[in-house]
Amino acid sequence: AVTAVGHTAEDTWQAMLAGRSGIGPVTLFDADPYPVRIQAEVKDFDLGERVDAKQQRHMTRGVKFGMSAAL
Repeated sequence: AVTAVGHTAEDTWQAMLAGRSGIGPVTLFDADPYPVRIQAEVKDFDLGERVDAKQQRHMTRGVKFGMSAAL
């Protein structure tokens, strides 16, 4: 699981048990043109050494989330 409160299923579960929220101001792009400026962003995400850095350069952010969830 890759969520706004954790990058693994265990981290997400512990955050939920602790009542932590992943909702906050948009920081990944300029949200001024949009009426809503809050979202549940996935922050500080890094596949690290689980996937080769060369391969990661060719992946979109969404594909990286999927790879992480699958590993």
